[in-house]
Amino acid sequence: MPNPLDAFKFLFDTLVYYPQLNLLQFFFKFTNDIGFAIILVAIVVNLLLWKVISGSFISGIKMRILGPQMKLIQDQYKTTKDDAPEVIMTKSTATRKAIGQLYAKHGIKTGSFFWVLFFQLFFASGVFYVVNNVANSIKDSTTIKGIYENIFGFSSTVFPSGGLNNLIKIDAPSTNYLWLPVLSLVLSYLYGRYTFHWAPNLKIINQLVNNNTPKDPKDPKKDDVPGIDPAALQRNQEFMVIYIMPVITFFINSSFSAGLNLYFVTLSLFNLIRQIIISNYYATHVDKMLQDVADSDPTSSDGNPFNNIDSPVDVALVASNLPTTSIELTTKSPITIIDKTVKPKNDQANSKANKKNWKKNTNKKR
Repeated sequence: MPNPLDAFKFLFDTLVYYPQLNLLQFFFKFTNDIGFAIILVAIVVNLLLWKVISGSFISGIKMRILGPQMKLIQDQYKTTKDDAPEVIMTKSTATRKAIGQLYAKHGIKTGSFFWVLFFQLFFASGVFYVVNNVANSIKDSTTIKGIYENIFGFSSTVFPSGGLNNLIKIDAPSTNYLWLPVLSLVLSYLYGRYTFHWAPNLKIINQLVNNNTPKDPKDPKKDDVPGIDPAALQRNQEFMVIYIMPVITFFINSSFSAGLNLYFVTLSLFNLIRQIIISNYYATHVDKMLQDVADSDPTSSDGNPFNNIDSPVDVALVASNLPTTSIELTTKSPITIIDKTVKPKNDQANSKANKKNWKKNTNKKR
């Protein structure tokens, strides 16, 4: 019986390792610098993953919009101190099932986040192994095998040690170039700061979520088991991403070669640039963001903008307080979001009027 690990190694080498090794050889042929070749390979591989990662960004937006609905489900099955273990288990199972049904209704596949992570690791790890093997071959004075002979005319090669115009030696320990892991630390810190503090933050989504979030009761029952505090979770995640992860990154990278550190610096810089581009694009193209959310949500198939987001309050009321923009949905029926910060005198009447106008505009187009 064939070994599954051997099959996986063959698949990995054929689809990832050898293509990236030959891509490195291709860039080295034109730049004549192994350092620049490593940087270019890292950029190309991550560009290929751009679409996958930007798709996960939209899924994250949709999960934030559905956050209030998730809280309602959690409150519905909230446990108390007097609940028997089997009751707690039953409520926990019911909570997971209800949230799963909510995700399925809105086209969110929780497994997709795993696949996004898998593809990132699967293809990005190829660069890791390529650079690591190149550094080891230089250190041990051995040849690298796996070059496509029908393209380059040889099946093995030797790369030089000096890179970036001999600024660094690829096979040298990173302790000889401590500025490389320090630079990774700084870029990782900037990524966290940008994500949580400096990004445009998509105020339209924040306002929608805040308006849809049900308020906690003023006098909760004493026997209620305290639920999960989203604000506390947010603070913990922020602390981990901004402060802990950069430190961990520094110590891990310090144990690798200078060549691998050059790759990690490129990766960190690319991640920061990608985050800036995606967040700023959707911040300045709100209609495109909402369109992408709607296109990925089965509940928007009727084309009614008031049904695109499942929420405990009327989306029309929330929309009346958002900045002016034009949204074109699947039926090409436009809706104008009015720039007003003052709450309407009669919210219910305003909601019905908005819905009536939408239906009127739709009938005219038909």
